[in-house]
Amino acid sequence: MAAAPQPKPFLVVFGNQLFPLEYLPTPTEVRVFMAEDLGLCTYVRHHQQKIVLFLAAMRSYADALMSAGYDVHYERLDSRGTESYEAKLGTQLQATGATELVHFEIEDKAMEERLVEFSRSRGLARTELSSPMFLCTRDEFATFAKDSKRLLMGEFYKQQRRRLGILVNDAGQPTGDKWSFDADNRKKLPKRLEPPPIHWACATEHVDDVIELVEREFADHPGDAREFCWPTTRQQALVWLGQFIEHRLEQFGPYEDAMTTRSPAVFHSVLSPCMNLGLLTPAEIIEKVMAQADRIPLNSLEGFVRQVIGWREFVRGVYWLHMPEYAERNFFGHERELPSFFWDGKTEMRCVADSMSTVLRFAYAHHIHRLMVLGNFSLLWGAHPRHFHDW
Repeated sequence: MAAAPQPKPFLVVFGNQLFPLEYLPTPTEVRVFMAEDLGLCTYVRHHQQKIVLFLAAMRSYADALMSAGYDVHYERLDSRGTESYEAKLGTQLQATGATELVHFEIEDKAMEERLVEFSRSRGLARTELSSPMFLCTRDEFATFAKDSKRLLMGEFYKQQRRRLGILVNDAGQPTGDKWSFDADNRKKLPKRLEPPPIHWACATEHVDDVIELVEREFADHPGDAREFCWPTTRQQALVWLGQFIEHRLEQFGPYEDAMTTRSPAVFHSVLSPCMNLGLLTPAEIIEKVMAQADRIPLNSLEGFVRQVIGWREFVRGVYWLHMPEYAERNFFGHERELPSFFWDGKTEMRCVADSMSTVLRFAYAHHIHRLMVLGNFSLLWGAHPRHFHDW
């Protein structure tokens, strides 16, 4: 008598791992587990639009997986439910007889530890897949840090450029004879230069459904779910990228540090939500941007590349080396709570009010709003760093 076939492993897919399907094992190799989790929606009071973004994108991704032939078990959020993520996963393992989990690298230490412990306690085999979400592996960054006297983004960025062969010549020297054109990228936005409008994404059926859910279940969270306008599918994300390359990339460099009340994004890419969900990978973004190198000014090209392969990767590396203890550091001993206008935007300080209104309306702000205005205000105010981090 032939032995019964072994049940397929579960590929556990989290809401920030919505990668292009070519990165996944095939439908014949795995079945898929996805779950919306109340705890992940409420461990801080996330902006309503952030919750809409994650849940709507997850539901669309599950649809795409099923259309591609995957066997998907999907758990929708039940605010009255008390089961943990692990309990829901355990129920499916028991129901199917699966004894193995497959997952991509998890970009959250606490969640990674939970899944590792869940697998260990149940005696499950566990396979971890390399993530396409970053271009520098954790081991590569750890080696860089070990070999460096100080952790400096500039030195890491040079190494990245050389390792990836981006904007360097055969001798490993930078195109244009400078590693950074940041000094050229601090222009004030001229009054007559109007930033191009952003063509926001159309709402999918899932977006409409989740907006209703969020309004009902997370009414005390900041923001207004009804103003949601972000991409939640792979196709929308690709269109979003194309719009940036066509309409904003050329002027990104000179005005990347500019602020104006005429536009929430100026010439910024606004790609971080798509990247941080996995709908777009840094590799494909850099490939598409570099394909335009002949028509894009070098200061814009280099300035954007630095954000993607430099700062984003560097901060992720620091996270894996130094969290969670890094989040508890408080060099100046500041202890104040954040003022109330961090939640309602009501202040007479114009720059702060404009930055805050952008955050409250879009759940987004570009790096000058975040760093130069809100970050500096919090420092001068004497806010405890942890309060600002949680906010």
